[in-house]
Amino acid sequence: MRENSFESMSKIYISIIIATRNREQILWETVNKALESVENTNTEVIIINDGDSPLDIPNSIASKIYCFDNPKKGVSSARNFGVSKSRGEVLFFIDDDMWINHEVISWINHNAVNKTVYFINWEYPPYLKEMLAKSKIGRYLLCTNYDTLWGRLHKNFPKPVSGLYKYDSVGSGSLIMQKEIFNKTGGYNEKIIFQGEDAEMAAKLNKQGIPIYIVFDITLHHNHRDRLEINNFLKRTYDGFGSEFKAVMAGEIVLMSPTTYKGLERMALEFSRMTEKGWIFFLNLLPNYRIMTPISNKLIGALGGLQKYKQWRNMIG
Repeated sequence: MRENSFESMSKIYISIIIATRNREQILWETVNKALESVENTNTEVIIINDGDSPLDIPNSIASKIYCFDNPKKGVSSARNFGVSKSRGEVLFFIDDDMWINHEVISWINHNAVNKTVYFINWEYPPYLKEMLAKSKIGRYLLCTNYDTLWGRLHKNFPKPVSGLYKYDSVGSGSLIMQKEIFNKTGGYNEKIIFQGEDAEMAAKLNKQGIPIYIVFDITLHHNHRDRLEINNFLKRTYDGFGSEFKAVMAGEIVLMSPTTYKGLERMALEFSRMTEKGWIFFLNLLPNYRIMTPISNKLIGALGGLQKYKQWRNMIG
């Protein structure tokens, strides 16, 4: 374990906790944005390194952050460890690619974060949307509304312009709660390594009657820059479903819609599984023209669904 210490402020109110794993370039962009946002506020920035090796902390920020190693134990363990090292009354969990701003820190300071849990609306930054429009995987993400929080929620009505939206789950990429509430839940389930920890946390909050809201008065930027290459996109999808199904099999979480594959659907997916490399090769051969987008989108969508099937087949089927 390694810690960077600095002079403590008179009183810490907000503890920003960033769990990270093997994404240093993206991480330091995020940390710099965070430090700009919290300047002259009673806020601390805590980084928990879940990666394979110690972080190479830039000298320019080493004295402004706390950094701890918690190698290869998973995101749930990293967040819990961050809370154990925090001094703030309010916890603000952000992903290592979530850019925060002055507005969200001001919002926390001026709103009673009391017996309520919030997560903040986000979308991809403008530069990233421009990059997405120039690549096959990028156009798929834009067409499926993967570039916004509201798009990920798959609602069939317009996004709220402002205010609070009552919800029954959480998004830990930008999650705000009192430390007291966090402790009442028992924290994140450390048996859940990568994906599924939000569903488990939400279930505990709902059981205790703690309301959850999405904040639409503020928009953060989610810098998913490393999703522009098909193999990275598929690997993350595959790993995520692996973690989720493992938690389901262990009884740690219960999916609202249990996954199952039968009959012709399973036969088709088995064929796709055996020929997956060929489909990826074909996707890479397709010209990167907008006119080809409907074809590439169908291929990418099918390959993404295949990752879920492969993990289901490994663990459940």
